[in-house]
Amino acid sequence: MAATKRGLLGICIDRKDGKVLWQKSLGSGRWVMSNNMASPSPVTDGKRVFFLYGTGDLASLDFSGKVIWSRSLEKDYGRFAVKFGYSASPLLHAGKLYIAVLRRDMNYRMPSGKRVRLDSFLLALDPDTGKTIWKHVRTTNAIAESQDSYSSPIPCRIGGTDAILVGGADYITCHDAHTGKEIWRYRYVSRKHFMYRLVPSPLVTGGLVCGIVPRGTSVFGLDPLKKGKPFDEAQDKSGQPALAWKLDKGPDVCTPLYYKGLLYVLDGQRKELTCLDLAEQELIWQKTLGGRTVFRASPTGADGKIYCINMRGEVTVLAAGRKLKELAKFTMGGRNLMASIAAADGALFIRSSTQLYCIEKK
Repeated sequence: MAATKRGLLGICIDRKDGKVLWQKSLGSGRWVMSNNMASPSPVTDGKRVFFLYGTGDLASLDFSGKVIWSRSLEKDYGRFAVKFGYSASPLLHAGKLYIAVLRRDMNYRMPSGKRVRLDSFLLALDPDTGKTIWKHVRTTNAIAESQDSYSSPIPCRIGGTDAILVGGADYITCHDAHTGKEIWRYRYVSRKHFMYRLVPSPLVTGGLVCGIVPRGTSVFGLDPLKKGKPFDEAQDKSGQPALAWKLDKGPDVCTPLYYKGLLYVLDGQRKELTCLDLAEQELIWQKTLGGRTVFRASPTGADGKIYCINMRGEVTVLAAGRKLKELAKFTMGGRNLMASIAAADGALFIRSSTQLYCIEKK
């Protein structure tokens, strides 16, 4: 995916030589501060690929580049009013395409005389047709920018039920994957803040759910099969999940990585990577990564290694596991790198602001 002067593009690149096989214009872009509208990641089921943009433009294409269907979610559900540009990736799971839109209830840039109240929601679509199966309105008592979320929906299985986790607007919520019905919610802040937008996504760590409190405040784990005391009037009467553990600092932007039984938390502002053993509730090691700038990309786990890339393209590679060992440092160059390194088929794919690289051992 890319945002250019020619619009919002879906691009297919040959994995062997980097040749562009096809590209399609799927919408018209707009820039929001340091972000663009091609921030969400596309998803595929191996037969077709789904592109979602921050404008709400959504399309399904086959592998030859033919558009199967397309629609405008903004046209149907209102402008994606997120301050720094909508960037949540779609989720293909349990036979449905899920899209989470957590936005401020009033548009930041609403034209005069057109103030329309907006809702936040989790949407399930039919991947074959793009038609809406259900829409679950996600309520919150969060205020101002704290209603914004850049977090993606995450699949999980809770007590034998297929579920979807959604983070943002002061809560983690868990939804039935088949109906969208809210199973539980957990409020991760004790009081309301005006600027507690959430960027990292929740994740599943063994049998626990891991969440993040915004702006580097903390990381925590929930046991969804145990009940804790309800936090406020917005909680379900059955209570919220029990808090299993908490680390009193965390990432502002980077989603933590759960890899080979250990949790890796990258604090991009402090340039510090922390390794945790959740089973033993033990901090294993911390490593200052250094470099000339901060980290916005999430860490990647592959081939027994942890890969971290900062906004200047400086990469640090560490051995995964309980023993702290730095394996390599190298730089890819560029500026404003915010895409995480992808690993597939024995290769690393690194996207800079101007280039896409494939790195592999010959």
